[in-house]
Amino acid sequence: MNELRNGVQRLEGVITELNAKVEAVSVALAERPSDAVAQQHQRLEGARFLARVGPADFPIIPGRRSPILHVHEVDEFLGEIKRLALQDMAELCIFVLGHPGSFSPLAAEEAWDTGYDESAVHDYVEALRREVNRHLGVEPAIAADALAMGAPHQDDPWANREWGPTPT
Repeated sequence: MNELRNGVQRLEGVITELNAKVEAVSVALAERPSDAVAQQHQRLEGARFLARVGPADFPIIPGRRSPILHVHEVDEFLGEIKRLALQDMAELCIFVLGHPGSFSPLAAEEAWDTGYDESAVHDYVEALRREVNRHLGVEPAIAADALAMGAPHQDDPWANREWGPTPT
């Protein structure tokens, strides 16, 4: 009888311990944001990122006036930027920093050959890179402003020609 009492007491202790663990897990799960909340937070962070960079509203111009780029190629790049910004900021950073920063030039031979102005697209890609650096904490805002004026920050990976965009 004493052995049975001791066995029941041990089982009651194990049950109490397991109930405490289940309660702790339940509390932890209740405190974690739901997937919907996490997705909403990601979209908000991505929208803020895109707002800081500004709109990519490049005018379409005839190629005889200045160097132009294929509209389709640039639009694909911009579409991927928007998609990643609203889904995964880490992937966006990798995409922007891994992109060569250049696009195929359009050989405009006729007056109706049009595309995006190469310098406007280049400026936008540079703005994206500066904002990614700010997002990652690689480059403080003051250094980003200096970079915009042509003075690269020493921690900026794009200041190194080996990693930087291909000169046009």
